[in-house]
This record gives sequence, C-alpha cells and structure tokens, in this order.
Amino acid sequence: MHNSATDYEICDTTIGALLRRTRDSEITNSRFDRNNGHAIATGHKSFPAGEFRNVKITNNQITNSGGGSGINLSRATYTTVTGNQIINKTHQSDGYAGIRIPNNGANNIVNNNVIENYPRRIFVLTGATGNNVYGNTVKNASLQGLLVQSDGNTFTDNEFIQTNSSWATWMSPVEP
Repeated sequence: MHNSATDYEICDTTIGALLRRTRDSEITNSRFDRNNGHAIATGHKSFPAGEFRNVKITNNQITNSGGGSGINLSRATYTTVTGNQIINKTHQSDGYAGIRIPNNGANNIVNNNVIENYPRRIFVLTGATGNNVYGNTVKNASLQGLLVQSDGNTFTDNEFIQTNSSWATWMSPVEP
C-alpha cells in the first residue's frame, strides 16, 4: 500500500510525525516547525528493523526544533532522505542530530540535505550499516558535524561549514 503525506504543516507538537510500521510511502513538501521532539520519527523498539522501509522523505522543511532530531531513522531500511532543509534559527541544546540513524537502520540513502544549528549534524549509531550518506551540507555543529559509531557505511562529498567561531574547536586538528 502506498501512502503519501504531501504539503502538510505540523507546528508546536512534541513529535511532528511518528511513523511506526510504514512501507512504500512518501513524506514530501511538508513543513515541521517548533517541535519539541523528533520532527519525523520512525520505528519502535517493539518492532524489528525493516518494519519501516522503502519510504521517501523529500523536500521537507524542519525548523526551530526544541529538542530531538530533525529526522530520526530508527529501524528504518531502504529509505531515502533527500532535499530536506533541517535548520534551527538558534542552536539546539541537547545532543541530538539533524539526521540520526540508530537501532539497526540499514541501507538508507541520505543525500542533498542542509542541516544547521544542531549539536550533531549527522549521527550514525552502533548497529546501523549499509547507509550511504553523501552530498549533504552541514553548518555550525557544537559537538560533531558527523559522528559515526558503526562500520559498513559510506560517506562521500559532504560539506562541513563552521561559521560560529565559538564552536570551531571540533574542526581543529589535534597537535602532537
């Protein structure tokens, strides 16, 4: 079954879109603003990886998050996340990421997204494998622009920009 959520505006919620068992669907051209949890959250600890699969999350605007990730791909497989603008006007104070792939998220494509003012921009956790992350622009990370805790993923052509000098230490090389 194909489901499509297009041109929605979801504001002032705890979690913008909570998607547990979703397959062969799309979330496109929607706006998530002022959420205090994940703007788009997938999967659930009671369901195995792959219950959320083959979903396209494209061309969405996620702005002014008060906490949580912009897009949290928990247990997501074969999902494409592309062309999203995940931008906070002010820096978020927790440790979440603009795009986060935890809990055995596998074989996802994350490309051509802009992520700004999250502590971590892209965070791939232990157990996430086969993910292809490329062509993203990440700006102003206070912790890490990219944090990877798992083998078997591909990262290419991502651009990291730090315009806030008070957070620039994460980009500095370690001196011997």
